[in-house]
Order: sequence, then C-alpha cells, then structure tokens
Amino acid sequence: DTPELRAAYSEGQKRLVENDMKVGQNRDLYEVFVALSVSPEFASLSDEDRVAVEQAIRDFTLSGVALEPEARDRFSEISVELSGLSNEFGSAVLDATDAWSELVTDEADLAGISDADKAMFADAAKAKGQAGWLVTLQQPSVNAVLTFAENRELRARMYRAFATRASDQGPNAGEFDNSARIARILELRHEGAKLLGFTDPVAWSLETKMAPNGAEVIAFLRDLARRAKPAAERDLAELKTFAAEQLGIADFEPWDAGFVSNRLRQDRYAVDAQVVKAYFPVERVMEGWQTLMQRLFGIKLVERDDVSLYHEDARFFDVVDESGTVFAGLYLDLHARTGKR
Repeated sequence: DTPELRAAYSEGQKRLVENDMKVGQNRDLYEVFVALSVSPEFASLSDEDRVAVEQAIRDFTLSGVALEPEARDRFSEISVELSGLSNEFGSAVLDATDAWSELVTDEADLAGISDADKAMFADAAKAKGQAGWLVTLQQPSVNAVLTFAENRELRARMYRAFATRASDQGPNAGEFDNSARIARILELRHEGAKLLGFTDPVAWSLETKMAPNGAEVIAFLRDLARRAKPAAERDLAELKTFAAEQLGIADFEPWDAGFVSNRLRQDRYAVDAQVVKAYFPVERVMEGWQTLMQRLFGIKLVERDDVSLYHEDARFFDVVDESGTVFAGLYLDLHARTGKR
C-alpha cells in the first residue's frame, strides 16, 4: 500500500465506472436486448438465457439508460463520485487500522494468550524494529486479545480503538474521520434514487434483491428481533452472572464479552477455542475446502509456483474443470498485515 498505488487504483476505478456507465447507458445496445425480449425467439431460449436478458434490461434501466440526457449525465457523475467516496472510505478505515498499536513489554500483560499468538505479536514488533510484543488492530490480533487476554485494561483499550476507527471518537479522533463521507454518500444515494424514479435508496437497492419493499424488510427484522431478544437477554444475563461470580467482573462491558464467553464455554462445556484452532491449520483447511469445491462443483485448484506474486504470503491457483480445462485463476492471500485491505 503506497500513495502511488492508491492514486493509480483510484484512477483505474474511476475509469471502470465511467466505462460501465457508457455501456449501461448505451441506448442502441439496450434496444437490442428489448427487441430480443419481445421477439418470438425469446420463448425458445433456456431459462438461464431468458433471465440473463431480463436482468440485462433491468441493469440498463438502473444505469439510467431511459433518462433524459441531462439527468443521464448527472447520474453518471453520481456513480463516479460514489465509487470514489467508497474507495476513500475504505482507505480511511485502513489508515485508522494501521495507525493504532500498543507495544507490550511485560509478557505478564499477555496472560491467557496462546504462544502462537504471542509469537505473532513478537513478529509484528520485530518488523517495526521494536522489542516486545506489538498488538495491532489487524483482525487476528483483535480476536486474540478480546477473546483470550486476561488483561482487562488491554482489552478495553483495543476495543475502543477498534470500534472507533475512522470516526470522530477514540484515540485517533478525527484524524481519519469518515463522517463527512458517510453524509455525502447518503446524499448522493438519495439523489440517484430520485433520478431513477425510486422513493429512496432502499427501494433502489431492493430492485436487484428478493425482498419486495423496505417495509417488508423492516417487518422481517423487527419480527426476528422480537423472537431473538428473549434468548439474547438470557444469554447476556448468564454472561454477566458468570463474569461476576467466577471472574470478579461486576461491571460487565463490551470488551468483556468475547473473553467471558470463551471462559464460560470452557467452564460449562470444556470447549477451548485455542485448542480447537490447533486442529485447523491452514493447509488442512485448504485440503477440506478443495475437496468441497470438487464435490460440489467438479472443479480443482492446482497451485502454481511460476506466477509473479505481489507478496510472499500470496499464492496462485489454476481453476480446472472436470475436463482438465483451466478456466480461471485464483490469487489467495490469507494473512493479515499492515496496509492490506
């Protein structure tokens, strides 16, 4: 991740969106699909091809093909700006994630954390030229601390830093704040929805989804919440009771949830997440995943070592069908690191 790479990516993304808009707003191409949809030949197409044609017409419409020229141009501008804002949003979250870390110099402060995770912290510190254990906001580090660290103050600091990334709160308040971007994204989505004839961005979004309207989505979520809430309240009460009686935590806080849940599982069911994790090393998981892919879809992943890779952790696989034909390639990059989205 470098400023030059970000600039190139941003420019490339802008050009892709502009090209998508040119294709999606191509009236001549749109009319070809419409003509096919009303022709006698349409009925003879396979179900898959008919759906593909119908969805292509829908996508043309959602690209603003039917709008007047001025509105069509404005919709393209909105699409390009939304893409740029989305990219900026992700970059701000990435920068905020990379900006926070804490160097632990006393191993006792990492009590409860596995040797494997402590080795990961030590490697992170070494990479920065530091001695000790460096905890960061990379997901593996967050999971290890919030689930296993007995040091409650460390859990609290990490939780606050992670939960407030790219906002006007927390240890880096305002430095990578996405608030203005969020407001602008909402504003543009409303404008885009109105241009396409939708009442709001929800209706626009649902045009490509199974739910018929926003009211039904809200009704579904509220019904789900109503049904789930009693069980959730019982679980939370159980966690609070266990925390107070067994761990001496009388004032249960969000940064205690993962830690207390893990201890409760150990106490009640003799399930230790760190022990379970040892049974799922990367290569074993990869073997299971590839077996599943072959069983479900009849495809194989064949690793190659003659492909140029952007990082030593990355791997490349040919995706091969049952006839032995290579029809795709897959880059696999499983490890978290600074600068990685």
